[in-house]
Amino acid sequence: MPQGVESLWLRADATGALTAVKRVAADGPEANPRLDAILTSEGAELPAAVGVGAVLGLRARLDDTVDPTQVVISWYTTAGKIEPLRTLGSASADFTAPDAPASARLIAVCRDTEGGTCWAQATLEVTP
Repeated sequence: MPQGVESLWLRADATGALTAVKRVAADGPEANPRLDAILTSEGAELPAAVGVGAVLGLRARLDDTVDPTQVVISWYTTAGKIEPLRTLGSASADFTAPDAPASARLIAVCRDTEGGTCWAQATLEVTP
């Protein structure tokens, strides 16, 4: 075990509840992955607006230093739906706009195999 790293310690509070803490040393990248933007599935910038019920392909633009085979993108939206909810690297997902006008926030969360996380977001106006 590296010098100065405790294997485990326990602490009990006044109610008798135990808190366990373990310190670990990690070798590996010390930087989170970088997600630059959310694009259309063709690689173009997102439009400012889409019509109700429209389907728009999305993909995450990863930084050049990110290996797309080592990240998973989780997709979220505040209006409409996105399928699939998770994609590998630069694979695309489809956003389906809601059936009524709304402002839809799109969020892509990138997670790598080392526990790193980053995200990007964009807003689309859904118009009649």
